[in-house]
Amino acid sequence: MEKIRKLGINDILCVAPLHPAAYSISEPGACRGYGEVLLNSIDGILYQFSFLRGIITSEQLEALCPTLAITKLQIGGQGDFPPAGWIPLYLGLGNHLFVKEDLFDDFVAEVEERSISSRGELYKRWPEIMRSILDKNESNHKDSSHELNTCEIELPYGKEKFDIIAKNSHLMFEGPFTILDLLK
Repeated sequence: MEKIRKLGINDILCVAPLHPAAYSISEPGACRGYGEVLLNSIDGILYQFSFLRGIITSEQLEALCPTLAITKLQIGGQGDFPPAGWIPLYLGLGNHLFVKEDLFDDFVAEVEERSISSRGELYKRWPEIMRSILDKNESNHKDSSHELNTCEIELPYGKEKFDIIAKNSHLMFEGPFTILDLLK
């Protein structure tokens, strides 16, 4: 099982900016930790945070990962618009995965090698697949500037963030939206 580094409000500045190899986003209402982001950085660390729990502002999201901040989602994954250099994969039930284009062929090869044939299985196993790819390509993608540190703080859900998302949830049904759109 991949070790996950959970980010709290005070962690954002400690690790920013992150350079992702792949990341997944769960829409509000998705079948999983809705509003959850899993981000596998090129240095092999798997980060987790929620944009619904009141632990990240739009400014912090932009500082943490500009790529993530400008990714546009479409409900159901039909027509996701990642930034240039990223390949979108819809994992089903409101979960979206984005893989860095220069790692995508390796990703597909690993998926085929492991005989993964369903979106549900890919949803569960994509972090371990990326870890395997990054371990193989460690010399090409090593970034030591984001070593684990000790500034983790777990915070409870932030009701004010749920209120903001509720106010802007109509944007999810009007076409492509970003997390930043929901946080405004």
